[in-house]
Amino acid sequence: MPHTAKASRISSRWIIAVLIVIAIALAAAFFWLWSTEQSARERSLEGRTFLTELEETVRVGVEAETGQRGYLLTLDRDYLQPYMRASDQWLPAIAALREDHAAILDQQQLGTVEQMEEVARQKLNELARTIELADEGRRDEALELVQTDLGMQLMASYRSLVDDLRSAENARNLQSLAEAERVSTLIAPIIALLLLTLLAISLLGLWLERRTARAEFKVIENEELRAARNRADLLTRELNHRVKNLFAVVMSIVSLSARGATDLDETLKKIRDRIYALSLAHEASQGKINEKIVPLSDLLRTTLAPYGINEGRFEISGQPVDLPVKAVTPFGLILHELATNAAKYGALTSEDGRVIIDWDVIDGDVEPEIRFTWKERGVPITKPPEKDGFGSVMIRSSARQMGGIAKREFEPEGIDVEIRFPVRAEIF
Repeated sequence: MPHTAKASRISSRWIIAVLIVIAIALAAAFFWLWSTEQSARERSLEGRTFLTELEETVRVGVEAETGQRGYLLTLDRDYLQPYMRASDQWLPAIAALREDHAAILDQQQLGTVEQMEEVARQKLNELARTIELADEGRRDEALELVQTDLGMQLMASYRSLVDDLRSAENARNLQSLAEAERVSTLIAPIIALLLLTLLAISLLGLWLERRTARAEFKVIENEELRAARNRADLLTRELNHRVKNLFAVVMSIVSLSARGATDLDETLKKIRDRIYALSLAHEASQGKINEKIVPLSDLLRTTLAPYGINEGRFEISGQPVDLPVKAVTPFGLILHELATNAAKYGALTSEDGRVIIDWDVIDGDVEPEIRFTWKERGVPITKPPEKDGFGSVMIRSSARQMGGIAKREFEPEGIDVEIRFPVRAEIF
């Protein structure tokens, strides 16, 4: 029977570990999809901006040429104003196009922009020469220069270079959108497979635990075996309960970390660190501790790390107290249940909520006792639950396992919980 119980605990721990790995894989898959789509949107936006500025350079060139033609035909100096304005803007506009979008332009495109700049410079020289001739009274020579079609050829060359850039940019945007679609198509079956694996492992864990309980029941029909079977049944219920809570917490960590995020690497690091802290808390609550005693404060900070214990949501005070290593598991389960309920229904659901934790050593009826209090404030209780759930049953059961008691009160300003148990608790 001890061997069977030990195998059951090992199986449960492996199942939890695999579930955590699957949760991390799901988070990574969702963020891969999100980052690809985000990159495609940003690339499309920058591409549209680039094309708008590219068309603006064409408009400025045409405006300069239009002003020159109007002046040569009429000798009205009013036409020189749009010409001079466009002449001052054309080359700087091309230079700004190159500098502002250097990150998305390859060497060939940068070369094309330089050719545009050279053609624009030649076109401005041609325009300036014709106006200079007209100002000198040599209008016929200026018109003859225009009729050589040099200016038309320069503008045609400029427009051809612009068309090349426009085609390349449109092709790049289509490629970016195609990549986003490819990732979406690729990741959908991966997510489905992970979810199916998650369901299969959960069912396997339930089946293993129930099979162990049935096998133990058939070995010896005595009080000790019945107590062992009850503990196995409680472990099965606790496993299912904690699996659901675990994924609720993991999804909450992913949602909160991604809210308002702009840096993908920083967001992934934040999620990875919080899920790792959650796994450490689970390990501590399972009793994987080599020392004979464990500081209560260390267990508290390890278990509550995934819930933002260092982010100002908790007010913690208490004298140094060491727990027997056998008390770590039941006390860790109590902390985990209180924190999970606070994150799902209580103080940790609101930015205004806070949790006040305090403990001290008092005189008990027979020996000194640890008095541990958990108070939630900032999220008023509008309607207390009508009956106790499994979490409340587990808290009382864990307290009795340490030879203590657990009391809970629903106050208007929040829940108050008090746990009392002997300092040197013997685990029953």
